[in-house]
Amino acid sequence: MSSRKGGTASTESRLLLETTGNAAPEETAAAWLVQARRLLAVMDWPVESAKIVPTSEGPLAVLEVPPGRTATANAILDWTSEAAARTLRGDPQPSDAEVYKAARALLSS
Repeated sequence: MSSRKGGTASTESRLLLETTGNAAPEETAAAWLVQARRLLAVMDWPVESAKIVPTSEGPLAVLEVPPGRTATANAILDWTSEAAARTLRGDPQPSDAEVYKAARALLSS
């Protein structure tokens, strides 16, 4: 989906978030936003480009990216949803080093 915000074209990538374990949809959405904002900040992308849209099927993660970066956006959605699932399972969140490594890989793709 393409849109124009403030005169700049952008593209949205979306992912329906699956709940992990006994996590409520709101917890899943909050965990995803934390991880998305961590990664986007390291990538020097606007953290406000990540948002959650509630749907009847569950939380929908939405990432607004520059045109031509859909593959990167999809990879960001995948990485951040797995990072969020880790925290919801009770595992530690990805370390700063893991976030920097992911950001480097995503920016070079």
